[in-house]
Amino acid sequence: MIKKITLVFLAGGIIFTLCSCSSSVPDYGTKMDVQLKQKIESLEQDNSAEIISVIGKADKTISEEMKKQMTMQNVSVESVINNLFTASGNYKAIKYLAGLDFINYISLSTTRNINH
Repeated sequence: MIKKITLVFLAGGIIFTLCSCSSSVPDYGTKMDVQLKQKIESLEQDNSAEIISVIGKADKTISEEMKKQMTMQNVSVESVINNLFTASGNYKAIKYLAGLDFINYISLSTTRNINH
């Protein structure tokens, strides 16, 4: 009887551990605007290497160490002003960037023509 209870407890513990591990996978989508999510989904389907330009915000002023961490997975950081940055990379690199703890938000960079 004790062996059965121990086995049930052990199995329950394993299931709980597996469930809590899956919830620790970052939800990249909560850090991205709708246009960026759609762009990444499209590029993932095609397994495209197209480079995406983004504008982002970190939770504090971006240090050299943070910038180094941002560039680890083929992300090119173009400019940094305090906690704001512009960067580019393929969809995998941008997802990596969104997964960093100190990144609050990323949006798809757009170019607008100004008519005089």
